[in-house]
Amino acid sequence: QYYALSDAMVFAEVLQTLFRDAKKAILFASIIIFALISLHFRHVRRTSLIFIGLGCGLLWMFGCMVVFDIRLNFYNMIVIPAMIGMGVDNSVHIVHRFDEIGRKAIIPVLKTSGGAALMASITTILGYSGLCFTHHPGLNSIGWMAIIGMVTCLIGSLVVLPLMLQLVLRKK
Repeated sequence: QYYALSDAMVFAEVLQTLFRDAKKAILFASIIIFALISLHFRHVRRTSLIFIGLGCGLLWMFGCMVVFDIRLNFYNMIVIPAMIGMGVDNSVHIVHRFDEIGRKAIIPVLKTSGGAALMASITTILGYSGLCFTHHPGLNSIGWMAIIGMVTCLIGSLVVLPLMLQLVLRKK
């Protein structure tokens, strides 16, 4: 019994494993993040609102990938966890600020924490934008997917989440 071994064989096996296990890993990570945020807020409604905004951002990112013909590949797959992290981070800050202000109006929240989320996202977008000018197709797709993902997750955090906060959690 022998095993054929070469760079191409190892790379093919890595790709198969990555695409087979990526869905499980993303689902498992999302469940853990949901549990941690639930423990932090101790409120399922707030946690759900955060994930609704994040879900919209990720869904729009995948929709834009279809529109711009960006295929999910070995390289750009690493962007998905970064988008989940930035989307959750922005949303958590906005929900905290909303509670801090007294759950009355969303405009002061967007002026303070929304501005910080916007600046953090813009600097991240600028960091990834350098990859858009590379000649390597994998690195190029990472740059474009990260930019699209940051913009869509930012819209989820700064538009969808505040609307949901006003509708669901605002003091009467």
